[in-house]
Amino acid sequence: SIDDPDIMRAEFTAIGDIFREGYNVGVMIPFVINLKELTYAKQIMQEDIGLIPVQEISFGIVVETPAACWIIKELCEEGMSFISFGTNDLTQLSLGLAFSFSDFSCAVIVVVSALNKFLDFFFTIGREEGVVTY
Repeated sequence: SIDDPDIMRAEFTAIGDIFREGYNVGVMIPFVINLKELTYAKQIMQEDIGLIPVQEISFGIVVETPAACWIIKELCEEGMSFISFGTNDLTQLSLGLAFSFSDFSCAVIVVVSALNKFLDFFFTIGREEGVVTY
């Protein structure tokens, strides 16, 4: 967790141990809302765990927040192996609705066009920056 560096170090230590045993693992940071979070996570991985993100171990984010959408180009420029698009969380956060909302399906219709436009932008930026997108 970015909010608790000790937990993040413990998680990264476990990932690093498994990686060094030869397993194909990587790091995916969820709910990113600013560039500092990605930069800080990469710094911890390199300085504390001894693995260079992107170069030695796969390292990326899940775009689940509107904030990450607005800064996707900057996040890509910081350097990542991949970006994953979390449509469920992004839809919920963009609409400000709980999934238990009784008329959620009608509310989603309103945002489909906007999400489609962003998905196009998202994948275009990923291609331009050479970052794999899911």
